[in-house]
Amino acid sequence: ARGLPIKVYGHGSPRRDFTYIDDVVDGIMAALALGAPEEIFNLGNHRTETLGHFIEVLEREIGRPANKTMTAMAPGDVPQTYADIEHAAARLGYEPSTTIDVGLRKFVQWYRSDDFVAEYAEA
Repeated sequence: ARGLPIKVYGHGSPRRDFTYIDDVVDGIMAALALGAPEEIFNLGNHRTETLGHFIEVLEREIGRPANKTMTAMAPGDVPQTYADIEHAAARLGYEPSTTIDVGLRKFVQWYRSDDFVAEYAEA
């Protein structure tokens, strides 16, 4: 929001599993309803998006370009990660449905809302 530069590792090519919070909450609620206290579930979106695409969508939703500093991959980082949700899908009926475009649009709307400002903005 203040125009400070952000480091874009791997020149925006790393792929990540960005998951909208409502989808995660749906999975948690389904796990609680199942009542299997020691069972482990991976909750994610089960598809990857590049970091570059994430930034492009956020720029579009905010309405201004980010101040980006492109840099190499961080030591020890991996080119792609995503959640294997097969077990959660089978046991919980977990099906994340929020695309990155919709999720980031909702995030920006929330961030700009009076509710966010009232609770989290600096005084």
